Amino acid sequence: MSKHQEVLNYLETMPIGRKVSVRSVANFLGISEGTAYRAIKEAQTRGWVETRPRSGTFRVSPKDDAQTPLTYGEIVEVTEAQVLAGADGLDKEFSAFSIGAMSRQNVVTHLKDGGMVIVGDRMSVQELALHHDCAVLVTGGFPVAEKILDLANRLSIPILSSSEDTYQVASRISQAVSQRRIKSHILTVADSYTPIREFGFLTNQHQVRDFLTLIQKKHISTCPIVDEVGFFQGLVNLKEIGGQAGHVSLEKLLHPISATAKLYTSLAVAQRKMMEQGMEFLPIIDEENRLLGVLRKEDLIKDGSPGRSELAATFSEQVRPYLEKGESSYRLRVAPSLLDEQGSLAAGVLTEVALQLTKSELALAGSGFYLTSASVHVFQSIEVEEVLLVEGTLLHQSRTSRVFQVLFKEKEQAVAQITIEITVQ
Repeated sequence: MSKHQEVLNYLETMPIGRKVSVRSVANFLGISEGTAYRAIKEAQTRGWVETRPRSGTFRVSPKDDAQTPLTYGEIVEVTEAQVLAGADGLDKEFSAFSIGAMSRQNVVTHLKDGGMVIVGDRMSVQELALHHDCAVLVTGGFPVAEKILDLANRLSIPILSSSEDTYQVASRISQAVSQRRIKSHILTVADSYTPIREFGFLTNQHQVRDFLTLIQKKHISTCPIVDEVGFFQGLVNLKEIGGQAGHVSLEKLLHPISATAKLYTSLAVAQRKMMEQGMEFLPIIDEENRLLGVLRKEDLIKDGSPGRSELAATFSEQVRPYLEKGESSYRLRVAPSLLDEQGSLAAGVLTEVALQLTKSELALAGSGFYLTSASVHVFQSIEVEEVLLVEGTLLHQSRTSRVFQVLFKEKEQAVAQITIEITVQ
């Protein structure tokens, strides 16, 4: 068995939620850090591990899980709580929380492995939670007994403390869980990209003859170039090769580019970069600039109509139910969720409605497009439960752009107007 496969086998059997690092894997298996790194990156491609910004890399459940759970460490950030004990367990995944305001007997029925109990100064409930593998978040700034802190340290289960009340803490956690669920259903580069060994690549030490062989084999015209350890250097295009002798080094011909993406970059952002630069594909790199793969136009088409969660979660999905199409115009009902903090229709909603009208009226549902500019004019306050007539007019059209004006009326009186420009693929 190769060292690479040995690492993959080790990662596959690692407990869910365990933190993964190149150094720890290399030391445990007695291999080089380079071998460990490459295997961890492959495990990431397979969906076994996940890198979370500012937290590290973790062993995770298969990618088709409903969501990627928060860790206790992330709960600390969300609630701005203080860690009193059990800090070794902060990397463990958090499953659900319950509020320990009921009797001790009833609390037991709500405890779940990997969960968290939000409680005040009830020592019996705190101890019960720890014995059921649940973290404890003590609200109200109450002190915690040394007996409980010692138990938490022995079990490596976090004890957290917050000066806020139970409602505030629970609301913060609920919002964070909801946002994580939303994020898990937004397509990223990791969902669609082509691994570099499948697409093809060369090093800066290869020659023109190697490039010509590769493009014939892979049916491509542009090739990504890396150095001897896999760091991305740039691209070489067939047009730049013309007239060059076969022994010429690719290092002399490659051109560096700044348009790249990470695995966690959303497909929408990646697509915009490709459109702006007119690129056949977008190089995908990691945090250290190592080349992981490429995102091709056909990758975007393949995942252009994904099966989405039925959560009405994104901003677009929150606005859409209140926008109805009539025979010759649209109607927008101003629901409470569409208001800003002053109680008036939020300007962002106006922009989103304009985008949805533009997409529908100009038949852009299957096209790549993005907002270039928006000019919003609100003539009077728009309050809750008003029903607005919405009319759109195409002002300008070219091969790559559209200018669309949307007028919002209440009882035939204009209350707002927005003019947007979009760039289309």
